[in-house]
Amino acid sequence: MSKICGVIEDEVKKDDLDVLVSPMEKFRNYQKEYFLRENFGICRLFLKNETSEIAENDNFTVVFSGYLLDFKKETNTAGEILKLFSERKTDFIKELNGVFNIAIYDKNNQTGYLINDRCGVSSLYYSSNHKRLIFASEVKSIIQDDSVSRGINWEAWRDYFSFRYILGEKTFFKNIKSLSNASILAFCKGEIKIENYWDYNSVKIDRKHDISYFVNEGANLIKQAVQKTARGVSSPVCFLSGGYDSRCLASSLTNYTDIDYTTYTTEHPTGENDPIIAKQVADKLGVKNIFVKHPADFYKKYFVKKIELTEGMSSEHIWSLPLAEYLKGEETIFDGLAGDLLLKGLFLDNDNYKYINRPNKLAQIIFNQCGCSSFFIKQFFNKKIQKELKGGKRSLKDELDKIPKNDNKVSIFFAANRTRNCLSLISGDIFANQIKRFPFLESKLVEFSLSIPPEIKVKDHIYLKILQNSFPEIMKLSSTNDKRKSEKINIIFEDLMIKTGLYSFSRTVFKNFFFAKYFTFKQSDILYIKSLVDKLEIPDYVDKEKILSYTKNSRFDFAFFSVIEFLVWYNLFCLKSI
Repeated sequence: MSKICGVIEDEVKKDDLDVLVSPMEKFRNYQKEYFLRENFGICRLFLKNETSEIAENDNFTVVFSGYLLDFKKETNTAGEILKLFSERKTDFIKELNGVFNIAIYDKNNQTGYLINDRCGVSSLYYSSNHKRLIFASEVKSIIQDDSVSRGINWEAWRDYFSFRYILGEKTFFKNIKSLSNASILAFCKGEIKIENYWDYNSVKIDRKHDISYFVNEGANLIKQAVQKTARGVSSPVCFLSGGYDSRCLASSLTNYTDIDYTTYTTEHPTGENDPIIAKQVADKLGVKNIFVKHPADFYKKYFVKKIELTEGMSSEHIWSLPLAEYLKGEETIFDGLAGDLLLKGLFLDNDNYKYINRPNKLAQIIFNQCGCSSFFIKQFFNKKIQKELKGGKRSLKDELDKIPKNDNKVSIFFAANRTRNCLSLISGDIFANQIKRFPFLESKLVEFSLSIPPEIKVKDHIYLKILQNSFPEIMKLSSTNDKRKSEKINIIFEDLMIKTGLYSFSRTVFKNFFFAKYFTFKQSDILYIKSLVDKLEIPDYVDKEKILSYTKNSRFDFAFFSVIEFLVWYNLFCLKSI
């Protein structure tokens, strides 16, 4: 995926941009194009199959990164945006349908604009000291600039230790922020103003229609989204697991387009049956399926690399790195990002959706289901840092409070946080040598998904019904995420634990079991991590003796692993070592 970086200040030189560009080139096959004016400089990094997307006239400069679905294929996207901006300023942005970052410089007003897509999937970070704005697609670029402090944001680490991703606009550095979704950032004379041109909460719940309408409309919009996204694409790749999203995309490519594509499957720590199910689906669809096996020295090859690529902000999908390495680069990949989140009503088991507008109760439910206590992690730090790391549940409630009363509050929360701050990094950073397409993020499909009443998503399993209606033969095959089966198990499990008074304890045990399964270590992995710890510089606020004790005794539990992630990040990005 293409990326951008740039500087706005009194005088910008190419050397200023080269400093930002360097870390994004590592592991990637990028070409570069620069644009420099007296107080505005930008570099766009792109793959050889992507075209130049810089346009200018006497007054404005536009740099575009990403893709739009409603422009004609032969249209120069940057040129079209330049025309629209010249006529309408930023009023047209809300009409754009795609995944993108846009940088615009207005020479007359000496104002720079940074704009991202509705879901904020194309990451964009920025830092300002009131005279200078630095922005980039990756945090690691911004910290190369000597004017940017590397002070650690412990609130972000509190989020990460509690949820395995960061909440809100935070990053691991105090002076670097993530641009929230659907934002227009204007920088003029040292002042930043940010406005949102669209809001998840603007979509109203549709209670006028019945289930049959949602099934038919959902099937139709998925078809249109895949057809739009596939326009102009040849020989793409479709990842295929045992779940619904990848199955939906593969079936849609077969049934709704005439393009040839290949499916790829790799090992997943909690999806032992993925290779078997994916092969069954691919055979049924009549397409090729390639299975990419993990190497024996998995953590040695990928642990540090994953943290370096994602700047430590995503713990998920380290398992996808062998697949990214296997692909030659330049492929167009169809990604099912956010499909289940938007259409299935995740994290609302049983009747929990009735608490949708009770923030305290909802925060407790979400934390019980997908948060994890950082108590044991905090024991590795001194008392000062332990204080900083308190309040994971409070941080969650604060984010929920930002969302106005809405029956889709949970879906909005996860889209604005987990999808934007975690899962999107897999697409943008781990698979940076590929061109990505996200059919489930097509604007009409997103708005339709948000309009479905949550009780229809949860109780009536609308996503499953849409897929069964669209692809009946494929849906007869087994799946790794049969919602009804897992829900039944959860009901039995939770009822038992509540009756015995062991609910909180049982959830902790369950989550620890899950993470133990997710982070499974072979003997070779343990030996590697032991050797890695020997190389790491451990700051004074971390209990070195405890680290060494765990290492010596091979106590590789979730807490220890989390602290090792922090130490690798600290050495990579604060000390520039390893």
